[in-house]
Amino acid sequence: MNCRQHPPQTEMRNSFQQAVNIRGKFSISTPLKGKQILLVDDIADSKWTLTVIGDLLQPYGSGPVHPFVLALTNTGE
Repeated sequence: MNCRQHPPQTEMRNSFQQAVNIRGKFSISTPLKGKQILLVDDIADSKWTLTVIGDLLQPYGSGPVHPFVLALTNTGE
């Protein structure tokens, strides 16, 4: 997987800006051949990174994608 640098999600004002901020920043370079994927994010601010990458993995032939986050910064409380 390749990633281009982008501003932190915490700098975005709303969910739309967070989604636009992350779109097109990641790419897959290898067919996944049905492999299960453990998708790890150190800190999830908006969860858009997990959503967009999970969606990107499917067309490349991934099997189930299991997201795992070490810490949440925005729990909605």
